Amino acid sequence: MHKQYLKQLENDCLTIWKQGRQLCESISLTGNPCVNEMHDVALKTHNSNVITIATSNCGYHQKERIDPFNLKDANYTFYKILFF
Repeated sequence: MHKQYLKQLENDCLTIWKQGRQLCESISLTGNPCVNEMHDVALKTHNSNVITIATSNCGYHQKERIDPFNLKDANYTFYKILFF
């Protein structure tokens, strides 16, 4: 009987967690978790709420940078924006 109540509690907790308390499980390239609730990447981008200062390739310009979750954002998109 004891196991029955534990199983019921576990199921109730899992149901509550999946109804809006479960966070996205994606990890950024720097190891920070996404802080958004579960989401479709096509509709909403990942966000870890981590912002760093990055320097351009020439070393002259600096800008705040959002923590990247994919290689294109990390190595291309940011520096393209910074260049222009």
